[in-house]
Amino acid sequence: MAWFEVFIPGKSKDVPSVTLTVEAPNWIGALRTGLSNIGEGQESISNVMCDIKEDNSIHVTDVASHRVFRLREVDKPAAVSTPPTPPPEPVAAPVAADTQRMDPAPGPAPVAIPAPVAPQVDLAPTAESAPVMLQSTVPDASRSDQSSAAAADDPPTLKT
Repeated sequence: MAWFEVFIPGKSKDVPSVTLTVEAPNWIGALRTGLSNIGEGQESISNVMCDIKEDNSIHVTDVASHRVFRLREVDKPAAVSTPPTPPPEPVAAPVAADTQRMDPAPGPAPVAIPAPVAPQVDLAPTAESAPVMLQSTVPDASRSDQSSAAAADDPPTLKT
């Protein structure tokens, strides 16, 4: 695995840009690791253009936000820094005494789904599943019935 310096621009002008040094198998892995270290999802790199510059740095431009991520392979750092901690959550403003505080509505109660049950198959023969014997209506050639032989020799006639 190689070490990469990953520059991640802020999502807006209010958010600072960050430069991290991460270990990854390739530059896309380094970008994904850098984004996850600062708490951004991988959707930031779903539609990008990549440019490899003369100094072997890679500039990855997000088409939608126009953010340009810059990566370059570096030698192993002497001391690996820990990923930055996310900023603390903002504290909610105190509620005035004359207003009512509403608790969020509870979500729907979980529903228990029964486990699937394998169908019971009875392999014993029944009247409906017993084999059916069919009788042929074609005259058997082994029979020596005179009327059948005579009818077979006569050409069919049409009665009107």
